[in-house]
Amino acid sequence: MTNLSGLFEKEFKNLYALEKQIQETLMNITHVEDKKLSKRIFNFLKTNASDYKKVKSMANDLAINPGNTTDSVVAEMLENISNIDSDTIEQKVKEAGLLASFNRLANYKIVSYFNARRMAKALSMSKIAKQLKKSRKKNEKHAAKFKKLAKKQVFQEAVEV
Repeated sequence: MTNLSGLFEKEFKNLYALEKQIQETLMNITHVEDKKLSKRIFNFLKTNASDYKKVKSMANDLAINPGNTTDSVVAEMLENISNIDSDTIEQKVKEAGLLASFNRLANYKIVSYFNARRMAKALSMSKIAKQLKKSRKKNEKHAAKFKKLAKKQVFQEAVEV
């Protein structure tokens, strides 16, 4: 990688890997009793499925072959979510851990989309930049809802355990 085009391609491959890893790992989250948290997680995963399809399509349009690229940061986050989901801990503490992890993941996605979009824009890829911005905005809404849920309810309920 010697120029911005090369850096963009690397960043885009990481974005693709991020979406693919989330899609493959998190479709089997077990039962979450808190209805608001369950709804937030479901909506996040639904958006992720859409994001993955869009990034896959953009990769084809850009002739970028992501190959077997993985994102080590997201892999660690996903492992943490899987461990929390399978742990035999009190349900409310489990839900607090899931909320914290999904909030972290949503914000990581936002930064990844932001970086790729700014590079695409600098490279005069306006159509790609616009698509990346739309996905970033959707993920910002998810992050805001996770944050609101953390402020209002889930963490407080975990204290009461």
